Amino acid sequence: MSKKQLRKDEVEALDRIVHDKYKLENFFRKKRVEIADDHYVYVDGIVAFLKQDDLWIPCLKLLQQHNFLKTVTVDSGAVQFVCSGADVMRPGITAFDTDIQKDEIVAIVDQTHKKPIAVGRMLVSGTEATALAKGKIIRNLHFVGDDAWTA
Repeated sequence: MSKKQLRKDEVEALDRIVHDKYKLENFFRKKRVEIADDHYVYVDGIVAFLKQDDLWIPCLKLLQQHNFLKTVTVDSGAVQFVCSGADVMRPGITAFDTDIQKDEIVAIVDQTHKKPIAVGRMLVSGTEATALAKGKIIRNLHFVGDDAWTA
């Protein structure tokens, strides 16, 4: 996979997108920003964002350094399934913020270590999830061991 360093105007455009979606100010400022395969963005050599369906998603390696997403905690029984790409079901969730909105991108963390193991999109709001006892709550977008993790 070959990387191409982004021009200043490309970095500024990406910075605006990341700011609008994740409220990160000048995230790429004074950093080496490269793109690979038109959907992996590297910041100072670490894969930081991946593009899926016109949405830039923060990668786990970035979130393990600085998690700026809201989190959903899963129990130890769900970890192996989430790390294999499974969507997150309500029974496996032990904690989450009720102010999470539907379609919001969240970090999925394990209950024991509180480390991000996946990134997903909420299928329901936090308030709706509280009322549910079963069913899919989060669509898994990126997880430990997938292509973005090994990129």
